[in-house]
Amino acid sequence: MAYERAHAVVDPEPLADAYPHEGAMLAIAARLLGREHAQDVVQDVLLRFGLEPGRFNPKRGTLQAYLLLATRSRAIDVLRSEQSRVRRQVHAVRCESVQTVEWYAVQRDLSERLIAVMKMLPEGEREAIALAYFGGLTYRQVAESLALPEGTVKTRIRTGLARMRVMLEALEGED
Repeated sequence: MAYERAHAVVDPEPLADAYPHEGAMLAIAARLLGREHAQDVVQDVLLRFGLEPGRFNPKRGTLQAYLLLATRSRAIDVLRSEQSRVRRQVHAVRCESVQTVEWYAVQRDLSERLIAVMKMLPEGEREAIALAYFGGLTYRQVAESLALPEGTVKTRIRTGLARMRVMLEALEGED
């Protein structure tokens, strides 16, 4: 349809009859949409009229009445479309902010649980995990920092994480 419309031939004779009504068409469209969008609406109505002049039936009313009604209808369509677009954007922003609030609440709850569980670990496991995961150190760097063999650090981290998993599952089971 868009391809056909783009390559259709506009009949200049009906357009010549329609142009004297352009000012009134602009006034109606501008009242509903504002001046910048009104020109687009009028151009669209005139293009449709030039492509399909047979849609106008002089037995049903004057050309001016037909064009003004078509302009008003098209402006209302554009207005509704714009209102719908704005509603969708507002809804998306609300959903995003609600999702963000929920995400932060979940993250805060998880952080509180992790801190509580970390406090329950033996000191050696707690230190190794804190340096590796919160300090961003490698096993080797943790081992050097704690002056321990690398194997001991790996075991403490592995054991501490397993212990944390069990404690976190137990906490979730309580909820």
